[in-house]
Amino acid sequence: MADLSSDMVEQSDEQEVDLLHIFGIFRRYWLGITVITLLSTVAAGAFAYFQQNIYHAGMSIELPVKEGRSLASSLIDIDISPDIHSMDNEMEIFQSSILAEKTLSYMDLGVRYFTTSHYKTIELVGSTPIVVRTGFLNPALYGVEFKVIAKGGDRYTLQADPNETGLLGKVIASLFGAEEHSGLQPFSIDATFGKAVTTPWFSITVEQIAELQHPEYRFVLLSPPAQIAFIRSAISASPSGKLSSVLNVQIEDNNAQRAVDLTDAVSKSYLELQQDQKYRLTNEATAYIDKELKVLAERLKASSNALEQYKSENALVNLSGEAQMTAQKLSDYQSRLKSLSVEEEVLRALKRNLDNNKKLESLALGALQISDTALLANMQKLQDALLEQKSLMTQYTEVHPEVVTITKTIEALRQNLGFIVNNDLSSIRSRKKSIQRFIEEYNRKLSAIPMQEQQLAVLTTRYSLNEKYYNYLLEKRSEIAISSATTLQEARLINRPQLLNNGLPVKPKRKLLLVLGLVLGLILGSVYAFVRDWMREKIERVHDVEAYSKIPLFGTIPLLSKRNKNIFDEAFRILRTFLFQYRGFQGKQVIMVTSTKPGEGKSSISLVLGKTLADSEKRAVIIDADLRMGTLNSTLKLKTAKRDLTSYLRGLAGPEEIIVNYRKNCDVILVTEKPDNPAQLISSDKMHDLIEYLRERYNYIIIDTPPLGIVSDSLTLLPLGDLTLVVARANYTNKRDIKNIDRLLSRYDVHNTGFILNAVTKKDEQAYGYGYGSYDKASHKYYV
Repeated sequence: MADLSSDMVEQSDEQEVDLLHIFGIFRRYWLGITVITLLSTVAAGAFAYFQQNIYHAGMSIELPVKEGRSLASSLIDIDISPDIHSMDNEMEIFQSSILAEKTLSYMDLGVRYFTTSHYKTIELVGSTPIVVRTGFLNPALYGVEFKVIAKGGDRYTLQADPNETGLLGKVIASLFGAEEHSGLQPFSIDATFGKAVTTPWFSITVEQIAELQHPEYRFVLLSPPAQIAFIRSAISASPSGKLSSVLNVQIEDNNAQRAVDLTDAVSKSYLELQQDQKYRLTNEATAYIDKELKVLAERLKASSNALEQYKSENALVNLSGEAQMTAQKLSDYQSRLKSLSVEEEVLRALKRNLDNNKKLESLALGALQISDTALLANMQKLQDALLEQKSLMTQYTEVHPEVVTITKTIEALRQNLGFIVNNDLSSIRSRKKSIQRFIEEYNRKLSAIPMQEQQLAVLTTRYSLNEKYYNYLLEKRSEIAISSATTLQEARLINRPQLLNNGLPVKPKRKLLLVLGLVLGLILGSVYAFVRDWMREKIERVHDVEAYSKIPLFGTIPLLSKRNKNIFDEAFRILRTFLFQYRGFQGKQVIMVTSTKPGEGKSSISLVLGKTLADSEKRAVIIDADLRMGTLNSTLKLKTAKRDLTSYLRGLAGPEEIIVNYRKNCDVILVTEKPDNPAQLISSDKMHDLIEYLRERYNYIIIDTPPLGIVSDSLTLLPLGDLTLVVARANYTNKRDIKNIDRLLSRYDVHNTGFILNAVTKKDEQAYGYGYGSYDKASHKYYV
C-alpha cells in the first residue's frame, strides 16, 4: 500500500509539472498567441463581410406513382402517359440542359450588373440604374468585365481589358472553353448614354434608366452556355422522404428576388416539358390509331360481306354450340397471337435500330405496345439521354466532359436495352409457340365438324377478330381525346416558389465564421507557441532541466541585479538549507562545482556558496581548481599569497602557503599562474594530498572545477568530491549539453550529483515558478 501511495503521489506530481509546463508555454508566448488569434478573427470577419449573401428559394412537386402495365392479354394497350416515374430520373431532369434552356425563355440572364459599396462588390438585380443591350459581340468578350465610369451629364467612359476577365470570367472560361483574347486589346472609350458604342469587336448600348448612386458600375455578358450553366449550378433537387413521391427543388442565388423568379421559371419549364411530352405522345398515338382504323374499316367491311354472302349462299344462319365454342376459342388465341406478333415486330425494329446505332425517336409509339416495364423504363432513360446529348451538342464539342459523360451513358443504356430486347424476343417466341399449339388443336376440332360449318366458323372468327380490334381502337381513340381535352398534368405543384429560411440568407453564417476564426486563431496560436517552445535550443526554466536530465535539481538562482540582491542571497540560503537536509550531503565535506561549458556562472556559484556556508559558523575553503581559466583571483582582487595552487602542485610550496583568507570562516586557494600542463598537475597525487589536508581543518571544501563538458580535468577531480553540483545557466546552456552531462556522469558512475539553474529571470520564475524559492513581490519583504 505504501508503494502504491508513493506511485500515486509521484504521478500526481508529474501531472502537475506537465500542466504547469503547458501553462508556462501559454504565458511565455501569450503575445504571439494573442496576435495570431486576433489576425485570424479579423481575417474571418473580413471574409464574412466580403462574402455575398446566398438565399434559397424552394418549391415542392408531387410526381404520380403508376403501376407498370401488362399487354399479355390485350391486343394493343396504348397509354399516352409514362409508365414509371423514377425519382432519380426526375432529379436528373432538373439538372438537365433541356430544362435550363427552356427556363431561359422566361428569364433574361445574359447580363449581370455589379458595383462596389463600402469596399464590397454587390450584384444589382432589378435595381440597376443602367441597362446594356448588344448588337453584336465577339465571343471572346463573353465573361469580360466592362466598366461604366460616369463623367457627369449623359457622358460616361466604357473600359475593359479582355486579358483580365476577373474571377467570374476565369470560371466561365475554364468551364466552357472560352476563346483566346488574341488580337483584343484593353480599351477606354468615351461614350454617351443611349447611343451605341461600335467597334470591330462589339456593338454595345448603355442606357441610363435611373440616377447613378455610384461613380462606377460593371457588367459581364454571359454566353448562352454560361447562362445554362448558371441555372444548372443553382438547382438542387431531392426527395422529401425515402418512400415519398414529392420532390423538393431548391434554387440558390445571391439575390432573393431572382432566386424566387428563377424557381418560378424552373417550375413552369418543368411542367411545360411534362405537358409537351404528353402532347407529343397523344399526337403520335392518335395518328397511329387513325391509320389503323382506316385499314381495319376496309378489312371489317370485307369480312362482313364475305360472312353474309356465305350465309345466304349456303342457307346457314348460326353455328352449332360446339362449333361456336370452338370458333370463339380460336378467335381468342388468334387475338393473343396477333398481339404478340405486333409486340415482336416492335422489338425487332427496336433491335435493328440498336444494332445499327440509330436514333430511337421513331419508336416512341411502338414503345407503347411493349409489355416489359423494365424495357420501357430504360427506353425512357435513353430518350432523355439522347435529348440531353442533342442539347449539349448545340453548345459544346464532342470532347467536352459533359458530352463525353452523356455519350458513355447512352452507350451503356443501348447495351442494356439490347440485352433486355433479346430476352423479351426469346420469351415472345416461346409464348407464340404455346399459342400456336392451342390454335392447331382448335383447328383440328374445327375440322371434325361439317365442311359448311367449318367455313362459316372461319369467316365468323375473322370477322370477330377485325371487329374486336376495330372497337378497341375506337375506344382508345376516345380515351386519348378525353385525356387531351382535360390536359391533366403528370406532375403538380404543391408548394409554390417561395423564399426559404424566413427570407434570411442561408450563407454565409457570419457569426459562425467569426467563432471559427477565433477558434482557429487559438489553435494556430497554440501550435505556434508549442513549436517555438519545441524549437528552443536553450534551457530557460526548471522544466527544461528536469525534462532532459535524470539528475535532480537542487536549486534555482535568480539573475543578480541591484534590485534583487536580497532575493539573490536568499536563494543561496535556501540552497544551503536544502543541502543540510539532503540525505546525500550528511557528513560530507567536499563539494565539486562544475558546469557544461564556460560562462554559466560556476565560479560565482562556488564563491557565494562558500560564503553562505561560512555564515552558518562553519569553516569553509574555496579552491579555484580551474588551472586553465581560473577567474576567482581577478574577481576577488585579494592580496594573494606568494604561492598559488599551481606552485603547490609543482611541489614549490606547501598547502599552508597557498591559503588566503577571504572573510570570516572562509578562505580561498587561487590560481595566479596558468601552467602548460594543467591536466597532469590536477590529476597528480598532490591534489589528493591537498584535499586530505583541508579535510582536517575545514567543515566544507568547495572546489571550482573546469567545465565538465569541455575538458577532462574535472573527471579526474570528481572521485575526490563527496557531492557534485552542475551549474546550468538559463537562456545560455543548450539542451543537448544537459543531455551530454547526464550521460557523462552516468558513464563514470558519479553519485550525489545535482543541478543548479543559474540566472533565472523574474519572467521565467513567474511563468515556471516552482522548485526551491519563489521571488514574487508579496514575499520580497522577507528577503532582508
